[in-house]
Amino acid sequence: MSKSSNNNLYLLVESAAGYCIVYVKHFNNINIENFTSEFEDVSKFLSVVKPKSFLPFNTAEKALNNALAIANGEITDELKNFLSIVLPNHDCKLGVIDVELARNLAKQNYCNVVHNEDIFELMRWARFYFCKLVDNLTKENLHQFQLGLGHSFSRNKIASDPAKQDKNCTQAMATLDLCDRLINRFYMRLKEWYGWHFPELVDILSDYVKYAQSVLVIGNKDEFEWEPMNEHLLNIVADETVYHQIHKAAQLSIGYEINELDLSNMKQVAKQLAKWASVRSELNNYFSNTMNKVAPNLTNLIGENLAAKLITHAGSICGLAKAPASTIQILGSEKALFRALKNRGPTPKFGMLYASNFISTASPQNKGKISRVLANKVALASRMDAFGEETGLYGVAFKNQIKDRMKYITNGDIPPRNVDVMSETMKKIASKQNSSQA
Repeated sequence: MSKSSNNNLYLLVESAAGYCIVYVKHFNNINIENFTSEFEDVSKFLSVVKPKSFLPFNTAEKALNNALAIANGEITDELKNFLSIVLPNHDCKLGVIDVELARNLAKQNYCNVVHNEDIFELMRWARFYFCKLVDNLTKENLHQFQLGLGHSFSRNKIASDPAKQDKNCTQAMATLDLCDRLINRFYMRLKEWYGWHFPELVDILSDYVKYAQSVLVIGNKDEFEWEPMNEHLLNIVADETVYHQIHKAAQLSIGYEINELDLSNMKQVAKQLAKWASVRSELNNYFSNTMNKVAPNLTNLIGENLAAKLITHAGSICGLAKAPASTIQILGSEKALFRALKNRGPTPKFGMLYASNFISTASPQNKGKISRVLANKVALASRMDAFGEETGLYGVAFKNQIKDRMKYITNGDIPPRNVDVMSETMKKIASKQNSSQA
């Protein structure tokens, strides 16, 4: 990016209607300080700025895609082709107002990119007289384009904003709990029902997914062809030793015989169990990915499940970020707190945070100390997540600090200073950002 030294300049004007390239004659001869007085007259503006070419957005989807690309500093195929056709050569000057877009254009050597305060002022007037630069474009039509694109752009940004995704995490966690309850009930029913026919199978296959799939494959154990080795069953158990154990157990089984109607209903239950297990697996992957976007530091610190429960209890990630560490420490134990205050008894030292491994594994006399340290780090991590820190490295640093604090409380080992840990983490983040930009 350079300052314009040539008298002639091209200017890229982005709008809701499309891309427009204008030609600025004798740019260096214009008195920049008196832009307002010189360009208040549209005739004077059009005597200096001439429209070169206009590329309209034919659909609302194309307008949205290009607007999102510009916001991210990306060069779309439409813009790339448009510049290659309109600009006379790669040595010409092109004024661009978006800094990231200007930087990417300069990196790819499309032209000599100009990005400075003079371009800002010139772009302001080009947008003010935009309808004069484009044929058959009225102010009413341009306003409708801007209104429609503004709504679409805002909806897209809100949908992709991590701060707005915490509700999805809440619903996903609640659905996972529901799936777990359904799976447990289906597994209990199937285990007890099919166990009347083949009771030894549950002792060999403890995994409920493998158990349900094996029921579907084996069916009636007395009619199943064990030899030669069944490939479907072998793929399920993934071990020849386990396969032979099931075969031997079937030969010596004390289970009673079943008819086709009973077996058909058992298989229906097994199918539902396998289906819900698949749904839970996909939902768990979605939940993990969303939590890493919404609260990467909090997830790295205390795990995705506890992080989601805290966000749910606080109402949102922003609500959790606004809460002080003392409030976070007793979230989930409000009834016990008010009962203790009423009866003037000892107040609870932790609430939902007790589910964390840090507190549950600490000795009874140290649980209160660890809970205060953990609540403090949770407060810091939630604030970083709520206000834009996306790497998650601070959450890892906080987790290591709590481990060091536990060693200090237990063994007296002096932990590293907080300022040193934070400085090291900032260096890692800077290094990661530099490597991603390279």
